[in-house]
Amino acid sequence: MNILKTIATLLFLLGSMTPVLSQSYPHKTITEEARDAYYEQMKSYESGIEIADSLLEAYKTEPFDIALNDGSGGYIVGSGFIRNCYARLHNLKLSDTYCLEKVAEIDKIITSENQAEANKMYQKVVSKADQYFDANNFSKAVELYERALTFRPEDKAVQEKLQLAKSKLD
Repeated sequence: MNILKTIATLLFLLGSMTPVLSQSYPHKTITEEARDAYYEQMKSYESGIEIADSLLEAYKTEPFDIALNDGSGGYIVGSGFIRNCYARLHNLKLSDTYCLEKVAEIDKIITSENQAEANKMYQKVVSKADQYFDANNFSKAVELYERALTFRPEDKAVQEKLQLAKSKLD
Protein backbone atom coordinates (compact mmCIF):
# COMPACT_ATOMS: atom_id res chain seq x y z
CA MET A 1 0.00 0.00 0.00
CA ASN A 2 1.28 3.45 -0.88
CA ILE A 3 0.56 5.36 2.33
CA LEU A 4 0.98 8.81 0.78
CA LYS A 5 -1.52 7.98 -1.98
CA THR A 6 -3.93 6.60 0.60
CA ILE A 7 -3.62 9.74 2.72
CA ALA A 8 -4.17 11.96 -0.31
CA THR A 9 -7.31 10.03 -1.25
CA LEU A 10 -8.67 10.28 2.28
CA LEU A 11 -7.95 14.00 2.45
CA PHE A 12 -9.78 14.49 -0.84
CA LEU A 13 -12.79 12.49 0.36
CA LEU A 14 -12.97 14.32 3.68
CA GLY A 15 -12.64 17.66 1.95
CA SER A 16 -15.53 16.89 -0.38
CA MET A 17 -17.89 15.73 2.38
CA THR A 18 -20.38 18.06 4.02
CA PRO A 19 -23.32 16.87 6.07
CA VAL A 20 -26.61 16.76 4.21
CA LEU A 21 -28.85 18.77 6.49
CA SER A 22 -32.13 17.64 4.94
CA GLN A 23 -31.68 14.28 6.68
CA SER A 24 -31.96 16.13 10.00
CA TYR A 25 -35.39 17.48 9.14
CA PRO A 26 -37.68 14.55 8.33
CA HIS A 27 -40.76 16.79 8.30
CA LYS A 28 -39.45 18.55 5.18
CA THR A 29 -39.57 17.06 1.73
CA ILE A 30 -36.16 15.94 0.55
CA THR A 31 -35.50 17.10 -2.95
CA GLU A 32 -34.16 14.65 -5.50
CA GLU A 33 -30.95 16.68 -5.65
CA ALA A 34 -30.52 16.50 -1.87
CA ARG A 35 -31.26 12.77 -1.91
CA ASP A 36 -28.65 12.21 -4.63
CA ALA A 37 -26.14 14.31 -2.69
CA TYR A 38 -26.85 12.23 0.42
CA TYR A 39 -26.27 8.94 -1.45
CA GLU A 40 -23.02 10.26 -2.95
CA GLN A 41 -21.89 11.33 0.50
CA MET A 42 -22.65 7.89 1.94
CA LYS A 43 -20.58 6.27 -0.83
CA SER A 44 -17.74 8.65 0.06
CA TYR A 45 -18.32 7.88 3.75
CA GLU A 46 -17.92 4.16 3.11
CA SER A 47 -14.79 4.80 1.01
CA GLY A 48 -13.45 7.03 3.77
CA ILE A 49 -14.00 4.27 6.33
CA GLU A 50 -12.15 1.75 4.16
CA ILE A 51 -9.22 4.10 3.66
CA ALA A 52 -9.05 5.13 7.34
CA ASP A 53 -9.16 1.42 8.28
CA SER A 54 -6.26 0.65 5.94
CA LEU A 55 -4.23 3.55 7.37
CA LEU A 56 -4.95 2.38 10.92
CA GLU A 57 -3.88 -1.17 10.10
CA ALA A 58 -0.70 0.11 8.46
CA TYR A 59 -0.02 2.29 11.50
CA LYS A 60 -0.58 -0.61 13.91
CA THR A 61 1.86 -2.73 11.87
CA GLU A 62 4.54 -0.05 11.68
CA PRO A 63 3.83 3.34 13.29
CA PHE A 64 4.58 6.29 11.06
CA ASP A 65 4.65 10.08 11.23
CA ILE A 66 4.72 11.62 7.79
CA ALA A 67 5.20 15.36 7.38
CA LEU A 68 2.99 16.83 4.67
CA ASN A 69 2.86 20.37 3.38
CA ASP A 70 -0.48 21.25 1.84
CA GLY A 71 0.48 24.85 1.11
CA SER A 72 -1.13 26.16 4.29
CA GLY A 73 1.63 25.27 6.69
CA GLY A 74 1.56 21.48 6.64
CA TYR A 75 0.93 18.89 9.30
CA ILE A 76 2.04 15.52 10.58
CA VAL A 77 0.15 12.39 9.57
CA GLY A 78 0.18 9.78 12.29
CA SER A 79 -2.17 8.35 14.89
CA GLY A 80 -3.69 11.77 15.67
CA PHE A 81 -4.45 12.36 11.99
CA ILE A 82 -6.14 8.97 11.65
CA ARG A 83 -8.15 9.66 14.82
CA ASN A 84 -9.29 12.98 13.40
CA CYS A 85 -10.37 11.28 10.16
CA TYR A 86 -12.63 8.88 12.06
CA ALA A 87 -14.04 11.77 14.10
CA ARG A 88 -14.84 13.71 10.93
CA LEU A 89 -16.39 10.64 9.33
CA HIS A 90 -18.52 10.13 12.44
CA ASN A 91 -19.87 13.67 12.09
CA LEU A 92 -21.32 12.64 8.74
CA LYS A 93 -23.19 9.67 10.15
CA LEU A 94 -23.87 10.25 13.83
CA SER A 95 -25.98 7.11 14.19
CA ASP A 96 -23.02 4.90 13.33
CA THR A 97 -20.86 3.97 16.33
CA TYR A 98 -18.07 2.34 14.28
CA CYS A 99 -16.07 5.57 14.02
CA LEU A 100 -16.42 6.23 17.75
CA GLU A 101 -15.09 2.74 18.45
CA LYS A 102 -12.11 3.45 16.19
CA VAL A 103 -11.50 6.79 17.93
CA ALA A 104 -11.45 4.95 21.28
CA GLU A 105 -9.06 2.34 19.84
CA ILE A 106 -6.71 5.06 18.60
CA ASP A 107 -6.92 6.86 21.95
CA LYS A 108 -5.60 3.66 23.55
CA ILE A 109 -2.76 3.52 21.00
CA ILE A 110 -1.88 7.17 21.66
CA THR A 111 -1.95 6.60 25.43
CA SER A 112 0.29 3.56 25.00
CA GLU A 113 2.68 5.53 22.79
CA ASN A 114 2.77 8.37 25.31
CA GLN A 115 3.46 5.92 28.13
CA ALA A 116 6.25 4.28 26.14
CA GLU A 117 7.79 7.70 25.46
CA ALA A 118 7.49 8.62 29.16
CA ASN A 119 9.21 5.34 30.09
CA LYS A 120 12.08 6.11 27.71
CA MET A 121 12.49 9.59 29.16
CA TYR A 122 12.41 8.22 32.70
CA GLN A 123 15.09 5.67 31.87
CA LYS A 124 17.24 8.39 30.28
CA VAL A 125 17.04 10.55 33.41
CA VAL A 126 17.95 7.60 35.68
CA SER A 127 20.75 6.54 33.33
CA LYS A 128 22.17 10.07 33.27
CA ALA A 129 21.92 10.22 37.08
CA ASP A 130 23.83 6.92 37.26
CA GLN A 131 26.53 8.36 35.00
CA TYR A 132 26.89 11.41 37.25
CA PHE A 133 27.05 9.11 40.28
CA ASP A 134 29.77 6.99 38.68
CA ALA A 135 31.71 10.18 37.84
CA ASN A 136 31.45 11.25 41.51
CA ASN A 137 29.25 14.23 40.61
CA PHE A 138 26.86 13.45 43.44
CA SER A 139 25.03 16.80 43.50
CA LYS A 140 23.98 16.38 39.86
CA ALA A 141 23.10 12.73 40.51
CA VAL A 142 20.89 13.77 43.45
CA GLU A 143 19.17 16.37 41.27
CA LEU A 144 18.36 13.83 38.54
CA TYR A 145 17.32 11.05 40.92
CA GLU A 146 14.94 13.49 42.57
CA ARG A 147 13.56 14.48 39.17
CA ALA A 148 13.03 10.82 38.30
CA LEU A 149 11.17 10.24 41.56
CA THR A 150 8.70 13.02 40.75
CA PHE A 151 7.48 10.74 37.95
CA ARG A 152 7.75 7.45 39.81
CA PRO A 153 7.92 8.04 43.55
CA GLU A 154 7.45 4.31 44.23
CA ASP A 155 10.69 3.27 42.48
CA LYS A 156 12.65 1.71 45.38
CA ALA A 157 15.86 1.29 43.39
CA VAL A 158 15.99 5.00 42.53
CA GLN A 159 15.08 5.90 46.14
CA GLU A 160 18.07 3.85 47.33
CA LYS A 161 20.37 5.44 44.73
CA LEU A 162 19.20 8.87 45.84
CA GLN A 163 19.96 8.11 49.49
CA LEU A 164 23.39 6.75 48.58
CA ALA A 165 24.18 9.84 46.44
CA LYS A 166 23.04 12.12 49.28
CA SER A 167 25.23 10.24 51.76
CA LYS A 168 28.23 10.79 49.45
CA LEU A 169 27.59 14.54 49.50
CA ASP A 170 28.29 14.72 53.24
